[in-house]
Amino acid sequence: MQMYAVLACQMNIMGVAGDGVTPLQSFNPNGGVTRAQSATVLSRVLWGSKHDGYDPWYAGHLRALEKGGYITNADPDIVE
Repeated sequence: MQMYAVLACQMNIMGVAGDGVTPLQSFNPNGGVTRAQSATVLSRVLWGSKHDGYDPWYAGHLRALEKGGYITNADPDIVE
């Protein structure tokens, strides 16, 4: 696995086990990514963990990106 993927997980940008995002152990660089997953990564890059802790896990991230004008479609199941 590339160091940048490990670093992104260590920085809690993506793939922290138990938060509903694919954990590092299941990292699949060739697999599809949902809007929920990509929005969570972008939101964490922009704002850190500010929008973590919602149910479902991606809701706060999608809401913040939509409100900020970064996305116009917040359907979490869209495959990017």
